[in-house]
Amino acid sequence: MCVNYIPMSGSTDAIDAKKKENDAAAAPSTSHWGPFLVQVLQNMVFLAIFAVLGANFIYFTRTSKLDMLFPTDPSLYFGHIPPKPPKAAQKGGQRGGLNMSAVSTFGLGKNLHGWPYSMHTSNESGFCWEGWKNWFGSSIGETYIGSRGLLKTVFEFFAPAPPGKDANMFSNELFLMFFGNIFLQVAAFLAFFAGAGGFLFRSFTNKYWGWQWGLIGLFLWYTLFTTATVGSIQALQLFLTLVFIPLFIDHAEVGRIIMRNVNALGWIFGLLVISSALQFLEWTTSTVMMIAFIIMAIKSYFF
Repeated sequence: MCVNYIPMSGSTDAIDAKKKENDAAAAPSTSHWGPFLVQVLQNMVFLAIFAVLGANFIYFTRTSKLDMLFPTDPSLYFGHIPPKPPKAAQKGGQRGGLNMSAVSTFGLGKNLHGWPYSMHTSNESGFCWEGWKNWFGSSIGETYIGSRGLLKTVFEFFAPAPPGKDANMFSNELFLMFFGNIFLQVAAFLAFFAGAGGFLFRSFTNKYWGWQWGLIGLFLWYTLFTTATVGSIQALQLFLTLVFIPLFIDHAEVGRIIMRNVNALGWIFGLLVISSALQFLEWTTSTVMMIAFIIMAIKSYFF
């Protein structure tokens, strides 16, 4: 009995054609220098933003002014209003490397007496206007004290170890560059719930007729409204703090932090350029660039 052999050339040709098509899609046959240069510029902008945001976070872990930037002393919120200093002392200027005019603009670096903390003026409690004001002002003040204390704890966790102590493995600046950028993405979201949850908790545990005013507020809507407002304001304040405050109060130190890490940032930029080359340039050109980058990295590390 004879078996007829049917050639499968049609199938193999289709497979080969598909493979060639995939290879062509994976590596451009010609270099597209225009899109490549555009993406390199985009990488430069991205890296600049990455460096600044990372340096801002590092600044907070290194500064000795955390108590001034994030005050947690209740007397700063509810104490007696001190007499105004002489006009000459009120003027802005530099103190300890900080731009005090900018610090004051952000409501920091000074006593925090003012609305709504100023509503807490006595120890009177109960179903009266003065009692409600004490409940409202102290609830918000204690919420801010708690939130700022939590933020200080985060920065202190990543701070370098004091002299004579074991090194803090989490204080590496390159690591904090990446962590600071990630932290910014989630910090405002967490700050909303910390602020809203903090106010709701303190409004019911407040010693100035706390649960009574909190419960009345649930029916009159002011408790829930204030809860959402405090959470939203704290989220916005934290975002602005992480993005802008170090640049406003001590941009020179932010610049020094970036310069200390400029070598690592250069290697990151190199990786981004290689990634763009693999995407937009033909195989030979992108491969040569990648090999040159690897040789430079080996030479820098070992020699």
